[in-house]
Amino acid sequence: MYLSLVPPEDPVINGGPVVSLRAGDPLNLTCHADNAKPAASIIWIRNGEVLNGAMYSKTLLRDGRRESTISTLYISPSNIESGQQIICRASNKAVPNGKETSVTIDIQREYGHTSHLSPHVSGGCTATPASSLHMCPVAVPSRMSDEQDCFFCSFVCLNNDSVK
Repeated sequence: MYLSLVPPEDPVINGGPVVSLRAGDPLNLTCHADNAKPAASIIWIRNGEVLNGAMYSKTLLRDGRRESTISTLYISPSNIESGQQIICRASNKAVPNGKETSVTIDIQREYGHTSHLSPHVSGGCTATPASSLHMCPVAVPSRMSDEQDCFFCSFVCLNNDSVK
């Protein structure tokens, strides 16, 4: 009898490579490793340590030979830090050392209502301060309007893609 081994495809963590969440929210990560024979085993790693408590499911594919594995990891808010890297490693007999991928955690801090800010207005202009709640990884002062001697300064949110 001939037994063929098939390594899993590269694992994928849903929402990666950066997973953003609000401060105080728990983290649910899902990793899948598809098309393996036998099914891949998945482990989660943070700071060099294996994380326990993940849930797993395996699905037999239509060919009746290969399988896909899905693992979901729950991390409570007290165990999450912004900037942490969490690794999903998938392995089977075809790749005993495994294949891995990772995500970086980005915790979005809530900043209160900005309506208490008093914009400087001159030249007969009007300005309406923002009054909504912002989720900002970085808040920087920014000139919002500069026409007809009007000046309005407020805080704007930048995401990592905006910073040059």
